[in-house]
Amino acid sequence: MEAMAIHVGFSVLETSLQCADAFRGTPIPSNQVDLILDVNAADATSAAAANAFYQCVVASQTVIMEIPFERQFWGGKMGHFTDRYGISWILHVMSWRQIKDPTAQ
Repeated sequence: MEAMAIHVGFSVLETSLQCADAFRGTPIPSNQVDLILDVNAADATSAAAANAFYQCVVASQTVIMEIPFERQFWGGKMGHFTDRYGISWILHVMSWRQIKDPTAQ
């Protein structure tokens, strides 16, 4: 119990994230959820921050890189990594104007 967190807050790319350990018994790593950091490429400052963030993640040598942060066939740039706590992250950079709303007619 001493190693568990009741509440933790941190920020990534100027976005506040809040989390806590689940108190439902022994923790079991899961690959059922990815945290997606979706950055608007039309905002040059945000896009540059995303690139710098990726470089810091790689330099940390504390992650497993699943997919390198590269241009993808849909036009966006995406990378996927798992951190040392088993949390799966996706970094995606694309102009939000290019993303289609699936509910739009």
